[in-house]
Amino acid sequence: MVRRLKKKIKFNTEETNELRAELKKNDEEIQKVRTQIVECEEYQRRQNLRIFGVQEFAKENTDSVAIKLDKEKLGVKIEQKDICRNHRIGPKSPGILTLRFTNYRARVAVFSSKKKLKGTNITPITHIREDLCNERLNLLRSATEKFSYKQVWSQEKSGCVKEWYKILSVYYDRPSSL
Repeated sequence: MVRRLKKKIKFNTEETNELRAELKKNDEEIQKVRTQIVECEEYQRRQNLRIFGVQEFAKENTDSVAIKLDKEKLGVKIEQKDICRNHRIGPKSPGILTLRFTNYRARVAVFSSKKKLKGTNITPITHIREDLCNERLNLLRSATEKFSYKQVWSQEKSGCVKEWYKILSVYYDRPSSL
């Protein structure tokens, strides 16, 4: 009887270990698929920018608003052909304008000139940010809570944190580096 129970325990232990190994393999596969989904979503958003604090007017043409803001506030000449789509999101005032560029260079020109807004108190724009997916936006928010918003920004596939004399890159696929 004892021998038979030991045999069943050994069998159950082996089966449990096999199931644990299979579960671990499945968890790794799920994480890999999640990462691929986030990468695809981010790739789709790479042409997009969000401009915060844009005043909304009745019956406005958001294309004209975007072109005017880029030209007057940032000194970047953007034409109608450089903007694929744009629309407002969130509450009406102050509004968020999402821009999708047809030309990546135009997007980079606008994004890199956001520095011109720093310390100017230019209204209506408060800041310009990349259009991040929720997962990466949450990571950026947690970095902001930890280090302050003046020391944290996003840049392509990473978030950056300025700490004293150095800049740390926090890669979105490795949140533990935060």
